[in-house]
Amino acid sequence: MGKPLKETDVKLIAEAFSRDVIERRADSREKTWRGGLTGEHLIYAARPDGNIYLHASFHGEDPDRIAESVRVALSDFPELRGAAPVFD
Repeated sequence: MGKPLKETDVKLIAEAFSRDVIERRADSREKTWRGGLTGEHLIYAARPDGNIYLHASFHGEDPDRIAESVRVALSDFPELRGAAPVFD
C-alpha cells in the first residue's frame, strides 16, 4: 500500500503531466527553423503566487472548445471565478 499524497506530490504529478503534454505536442507539430512549438498558445491565469496553466491550444482550435476546457479549472481553482469573462 502506498503513502498518502502530500501537496508536494500533487504539484510534482501535475507538473509531470503538463510537461509531458507540451513535449508530446511539440514533437508532433512541425517546428520552425529555430525549433520549438509553432502556433501554440499556452493559456494561463497569472497569480501573485505563480501562474496556473490551464490549456495548451493551437491556431485554429475552436474557441468554444478552448473556453470549455479552461472552465474546468474552476473546480480546482474556485478563486479564478470572475478573473476573466470565461469564468463568469
